[in-house]
Amino acid sequence: MRVRDEYGILATGMMFYAYRNIGKVKGIASNVLVPTWEMEAVGSEGELARVMPVLPMFDGAPSPDKGDVLQLDGARPGIARRKRFGPCGNAEKLGAVALPEYEGVATNLFAASSRAPFYMADIASRLAALVRGGSGFKEDLKLAVPKLDYCVQPVYRIDTEERTCSDASCAQVALIKLTFRVRHGGPEGDVKARDADEFKMTASALPREVASATRDEALHIDILEQVLKLAPAVALRIAQEKL
Repeated sequence: MRVRDEYGILATGMMFYAYRNIGKVKGIASNVLVPTWEMEAVGSEGELARVMPVLPMFDGAPSPDKGDVLQLDGARPGIARRKRFGPCGNAEKLGAVALPEYEGVATNLFAASSRAPFYMADIASRLAALVRGGSGFKEDLKLAVPKLDYCVQPVYRIDTEERTCSDASCAQVALIKLTFRVRHGGPEGDVKARDADEFKMTASALPREVASATRDEALHIDILEQVLKLAPAVALRIAQEKL
């Protein structure tokens, strides 16, 4: 039996379970998955893994078949044979206007769009700092940190033009460019892929006499709102590129 495993998670010898979807059950909102067989990965052929049933979970368990779900209890990060991604570090600001939220937004959008494993570099250290022997746990938590094949660098450029004004109010105009760079090996690696979107937006009109700090904050909120609408499309395109 072969299953698609384009990121090489199913290493030879790994054990997991096949589940059969039996549909709706009274009192449960979602479809119910029932474990049917314990399975083992026995080899690979390119982006396909060869798997075989080992032990039925109950008498008369149906044989694994197309449409069943395979569930792993976990995967060691060093095993995967396919490309691993993570963040390069701080987002690069090129224009006059800062948008500090863009780094987190862009990184999470890429991770959500990517079909490849995406690792947040600082998660292991954060968890290790929380799970320590003597603080309610038996021993310190030790997590393996995988080596990344590619890192993702968000880049943005935001500049403003002259305000457009009517008799009683003015609106700020912003030119925005959102970019993702995918670098090989780390922050200093060669750029292997990039994608960007540029757009122009007019912020909410405010009274002429409003304080400059208020104008800046209103512009910041409007820009962030537009970025949240438009950045997902850029993230999806770059995450789906073949490297």
